[in-house]
Amino acid sequence: MSAHKVSYEKWRDAITPLDLKQCPTCILFSKEQQLPLEQHQNEKCGYGRLKSSHSYEGQPKSQNFGIFYNQDESRLTKFIRCDLREEAEKLYKLIQDDSSQKSRLIISIYGGAKYFQMNERLEKEFMRGIVEAATIADGWILTNGLSSGIGKLVGEAILQDRTLNRSSKDLVSIGLAKWGSLPEETREQLSKKFTSQKNAIQNGAKEKDYEFPREILKTTDAETIERHLTYMVLFDDGKLSGYIGDEQRRMFVQEATNDKNKCYAVTVIVEGGINTLEVILNDLKDSRPVVIIDGSGRIADVLSGLLKQHLKSVPEAVQIDAGLNNFFQNDETNSDTSCKTIERRLCKRQINEIMNMEYRDLLNVYTLDEDSNVAKTIFDAIFKRYEMMVLKNRGNCHDQLENQDDSRKSIETLLDLSIKWNSCEGLEKVLKHIKRKSIQLSPEELKRHFITSLEDNKFMLVAYLFRSQYDVLEKLQRNDVLYLYRNSRTKQHAKTYLFSSLNGGNREIFPSLAVIDAICEEYIGSFMQPLYSNKKQKRNQIFAGLKRTCCELTRKICRCCMKSKDKNYIYDYLSISMLCPIIEISYSEQHKLRDLFLWSVFMGYAELAKVLLVYLKPRICASLIASKVFTEYSKKTNIIQFKHKMKNIADEFELYAVKCIDSCYEYNETKACELILRQISLFGNITIAQVAVSAKSKKFILTACFGRVMSEAWYDKLDEINRNAVEMPMLTIGLLSFGVLAPFYIVYRNQNQKEPQEQSTSNEDDQLDHNGINHYMPLNDSQKLTLSSYLNRFISFHECPMIKMMYNFIANVWLLLTFSYMMLYHFDPPLNKKLPHWTEIFVIITVTTILLENIRQYQVSSGRSQVNF
Repeated sequence: MSAHKVSYEKWRDAITPLDLKQCPTCILFSKEQQLPLEQHQNEKCGYGRLKSSHSYEGQPKSQNFGIFYNQDESRLTKFIRCDLREEAEKLYKLIQDDSSQKSRLIISIYGGAKYFQMNERLEKEFMRGIVEAATIADGWILTNGLSSGIGKLVGEAILQDRTLNRSSKDLVSIGLAKWGSLPEETREQLSKKFTSQKNAIQNGAKEKDYEFPREILKTTDAETIERHLTYMVLFDDGKLSGYIGDEQRRMFVQEATNDKNKCYAVTVIVEGGINTLEVILNDLKDSRPVVIIDGSGRIADVLSGLLKQHLKSVPEAVQIDAGLNNFFQNDETNSDTSCKTIERRLCKRQINEIMNMEYRDLLNVYTLDEDSNVAKTIFDAIFKRYEMMVLKNRGNCHDQLENQDDSRKSIETLLDLSIKWNSCEGLEKVLKHIKRKSIQLSPEELKRHFITSLEDNKFMLVAYLFRSQYDVLEKLQRNDVLYLYRNSRTKQHAKTYLFSSLNGGNREIFPSLAVIDAICEEYIGSFMQPLYSNKKQKRNQIFAGLKRTCCELTRKICRCCMKSKDKNYIYDYLSISMLCPIIEISYSEQHKLRDLFLWSVFMGYAELAKVLLVYLKPRICASLIASKVFTEYSKKTNIIQFKHKMKNIADEFELYAVKCIDSCYEYNETKACELILRQISLFGNITIAQVAVSAKSKKFILTACFGRVMSEAWYDKLDEINRNAVEMPMLTIGLLSFGVLAPFYIVYRNQNQKEPQEQSTSNEDDQLDHNGINHYMPLNDSQKLTLSSYLNRFISFHECPMIKMMYNFIANVWLLLTFSYMMLYHFDPPLNKKLPHWTEIFVIITVTTILLENIRQYQVSSGRSQVNF
């Protein structure tokens, strides 16, 4: 069965129960009857209409709906033709049920139907703004439905959004037009298609029966329908001329904004003529906000100019006349002077009514160079309207408990609006109003708004909530973080990079946060201890780690002889996590920030991660973790644009870590070096040095602080002066004597060699622990050489990484020389001599020892993270 046929039948089944009214067609005035000229003018049908007022001729037709498929956009446009007097409730219910999207915002865009011109920058901003507002607020767009003027501009904005954002949801756009105002060719094509689609149900539907008529697609008639809309409602009053009034739109918006549907509404005026004033007045009388686009031309410029000049007063008649002069001089729609005089008086009266101070708070002007964007202006207009209602209700009945409850609900509505529409200004006003009126905002309600802001990646709102007087983390629990992960697993980013190993039904399993430990191990490193798993359950975790290691080794070794399978080790963590509950420790504020930070980084919310980073204490480590994760994302993707984006974000976090460590090093060099080597329990006892090396952060590794840390670690308790040419002979003596003479000739590092800056800022609490990382000799051992100090110096000499490397280098050179000597002079068959030469024994023992050591190192490095569970 054709997919378009299914859509048609669904549309038919939705229309049939509503019993929509249809404008009747008279048989009296048909093509078969030829009436005298006098009767053409005076004869009326049974419905009291003249022939000239009929919308079409011929036999009655009952098919008044259909669907058209636009092949260029792969979208359907659904049509319905009904009587002009049809109830708005039925039409609203029809569209809402069919679109499966409850409208949260109705944006009525009206203005110039013809003669439309706009500045290019303003046009682009307008097109982007209305689409952004409708997308954010799950809104519907209402327009006149014609392929000219403002209707054509709205259609182009929708087409542009569909082209650039193919994966996003399609906007619900509705055209309200008059059947009789369409060109005759368009009406005929629509009627034929409606009838053919009805007949195709019984005779076998074909794809071409549901295609958009090519005559309409190719026509240059500006009065035809706009083909980029989702729905077209064609009202029929039996007349073949004139445009639809504003009553149908007004009733439709009223139905959408009643207490039952709870939808918000705003009207955007672009250019426009005399009829546009009726639209504005209707909205103002219904207490709906109006946004006027300044610079769009004609009546919009007249109103915006008067509003800017008279912010707190009503303009006088002379000033209104001055504003209308340019409008009527450039108006070419009517050349009759007497008609222009009548229209001018009507305009003057309507503008005077619009400028009434009673409606001033509902009128909003968008100016290209003064306001940020159209979407923000729309949201601010709606927010200001509801804020005005809250203040009005509180002023009327301040002492009544019922009205106080209503006022509280209105304030909650304002808070929901500001969160939903990402309005920091609105949120600031609501919180100030709550504080001024001493209204108690429950922590649970605050947590709900905070989680909503996090889930929608509204980092500006999250930043403002942190700066407010409320503790947004007070009621946050681990289950809330788990809720964020569960709700995010269906997003494309999470499917691709986080949970790609979970396929089929496994992807729906997310019992606990223990799976995040596997993700941390994959993206951060195996050196990171688990954050969420129970440390008592080690055996199962070690088994999962060994299984993963075996699978990886098998895949690498047998790459040529077997197909690689998807990694399912995350699923092993999931099954184990059912037996391993989350570690029950106190959930402090820093733990909450850490979990939210990791979630934002794993989800790719860079700006949100930056906001949370500011409130974390180990921010250097956190920024390097973010840098490493985004670097891994850039490696995993094949999309060049996304690869560059992830790499740039990683560089930003790396640069932030570099600036932080440079500032710390400038303030106190010793403590800055300790920061790099300090284990951070908040992030699984990792160190900054481990993350920097794992992330291959070149900028951080090249900092002076990291260089000093590596230098101190390289020489350990030996003084760095030993690298000078003067001390090199003493170092050689120590090496040749296998460290026996080193305590006498080698210079050791002692605590008295601290720089003056470090000594001035140090105290008793700053003394290093001898059991920890300490690159200084004890004070007693560095002053006087005794037997115990000799042994300590001897041991410290051999513990130095530089000395170990030198011994390793010498041993390798000796191994190569011995092996070469054996191959050249003593590589004889074993039958010719009883015992092997000593060089052969030495090579066998050395190679065996190296093999065993490599196996030990591999086991330690691969199982370290599992043992830590």
